[in-house]
Amino acid sequence: MISKISEKKFLTVNSPGLLQATAQSISVGVGGQLLLLISGPLVARILGVEGRGYLAALHVWPAMVAAIGSMGIPLACSYFLNSEPGQTPRILGAVYRMAIEQAVILTAILGAFLFWWGQGKPLEVRIAIFPTLLIIPAGLAHEYALAVLQGSQRFSAFNALRLFPAVLYAIGVVVLFLLGENRLLIVVFLWMTAFLMAGITTTVFALRQIQIDWGSDSLLRKQIRQFGLRGHLGAIAPVDSLRLDQLAASIFLAPAALGIYVVGYAFTNLPRFISQSAGMVAYPAIAQRQGFAEKERLVWRYFWGVTLTNCAVSAIIIIAMPFLVTLFFGKEFIASVPIAQILLVGTTFAGSRRIFVEAMRGHGYPQVSSLAEVSMYPWLLTGGVFLLLVYGVKGLAIGVSIGYAFSLASALLIWKKKGALLQMEVFSESSAKASITVDR
Repeated sequence: MISKISEKKFLTVNSPGLLQATAQSISVGVGGQLLLLISGPLVARILGVEGRGYLAALHVWPAMVAAIGSMGIPLACSYFLNSEPGQTPRILGAVYRMAIEQAVILTAILGAFLFWWGQGKPLEVRIAIFPTLLIIPAGLAHEYALAVLQGSQRFSAFNALRLFPAVLYAIGVVVLFLLGENRLLIVVFLWMTAFLMAGITTTVFALRQIQIDWGSDSLLRKQIRQFGLRGHLGAIAPVDSLRLDQLAASIFLAPAALGIYVVGYAFTNLPRFISQSAGMVAYPAIAQRQGFAEKERLVWRYFWGVTLTNCAVSAIIIIAMPFLVTLFFGKEFIASVPIAQILLVGTTFAGSRRIFVEAMRGHGYPQVSSLAEVSMYPWLLTGGVFLLLVYGVKGLAIGVSIGYAFSLASALLIWKKKGALLQMEVFSESSAKASITVDR
């Protein structure tokens, strides 16, 4: 890493500014859930159960390819920009060289896969593959620009622009619903256009007045890549973010069953949004702290604050679930109620893990997130698969929820052991320094 000490000023642990930034970020996350409650039900009504299942498949594959292929570089970009503000031109030059390479390679990979996947699908689904390919460069542009804003702690702009594609998409969906449009291709084109406009707008805003140093800096790129890869698996959280559960459902279950599962999952996003939003502030804030004890104190404040908030929110939604599904999606999707209730318990565990591993990333230990993510796969590949094959979509929900609980427990146990060793090392170093001072 370039250096370990930055002259940049930062907010204190008890700073009202930090609390305000966190509250603002969580409010935006809640706003994202509200946008989903507008676009999600309307899209389900526009396309029907089977059409919604095809749209879910077209959504999830690009997300998986982009998230895996980005190699954690956007998160590493935020960390380096935050800790090394004087090196911004060099960091951005290294980061965006890798981003351009990723956009080209990942689009080619997605295209090859989707054209294979589309064989035998309805004509409209096969045609919809073409606009879907543009999601990769558009999504990467948006993600990297947000990383720049997060790394420089421009939280107001960051929060406003991270919801931009969702806002554009929701507005477009409302228009399509009012016009009586029910074609899958039009919905996919709208989705692509929203991300393309958001990617361009966010990039222009994030990089304006910044002179990027495009000179070759292979050592810096290696450092950024290594930091990103150490926590990459935990950052992409394949089950949570890449929706591997939906990928499995698209392979083993009928499109109608996937449609029921997706609708149930739509009501579980709020705990995840709250955790992600708080983590977006906690990550750079903790990274700027000097000293193990100060970082550790802020980690646990964020963890318990977000966990208690999510538990209260989830309990209310679980009770209200039958009413909410009927209100937003209609009786056609009433089978989604138990699926949503089961998944909401699981995503509450996932939300606690998310805020914890993001705090650990800011602490300088991104590998905790990857280790916690890996820990639940033995269960998912054995008990999870069994529940899916025997009990169908409900079994899938139960299996995923148990996996989330395993992952949270693993993250806490890993840090309990690692943190204790680090505290001993810090204490030993402090004692040694004190002893030298006394001798002098």
